[in-house]
Amino acid sequence: MGRTTRRRGSVIPEGTVTMLLTDVEGSTVLWEEHPHQMREAMRRHHELGLEAILRHSGYLPPDQGEGDSLFAVFADARDGLACALEFQRSLTKEGWPEGITIRVRAALHSSATVGTTRGSR
Repeated sequence: MGRTTRRRGSVIPEGTVTMLLTDVEGSTVLWEEHPHQMREAMRRHHELGLEAILRHSGYLPPDQGEGDSLFAVFADARDGLACALEFQRSLTKEGWPEGITIRVRAALHSSATVGTTRGSR
C-alpha cells in the first residue's frame, strides 16, 4: 500500500491507489434554472466532500477546474469506499436550497500508479 497525508498539496499516494471521482447529476440544468441557489449548493457540496476526503486520509490534487465534481486519491481502497459512502450519506441528509436536489454519481477506481507527479503542475 502507498502512503498519503491529509493536506491538499501534500504527498500523493504511490503504489496501488484508489481514486474517487464524483459528478453532480444534471448540474447544467440546475445552474440554468437556479443560478443563485446552485452557488450555495455547490459550496456546501464541496464542503461535505472535502470533509469526507480529509476524514478518510484522502489526497486532494490541485484543483482541476471541475465546478461540480471532486477528485481524490487514497492509499487504501477501504478509505476511498468509506469516503464515498460518507459523502453520499451526508448529501442525502443535507437541507438543500428550495428547488434544488443534489444527486451525485461517485466512482472508485483502483490501479497501480505509473511514474511520479511530484513537482509537476
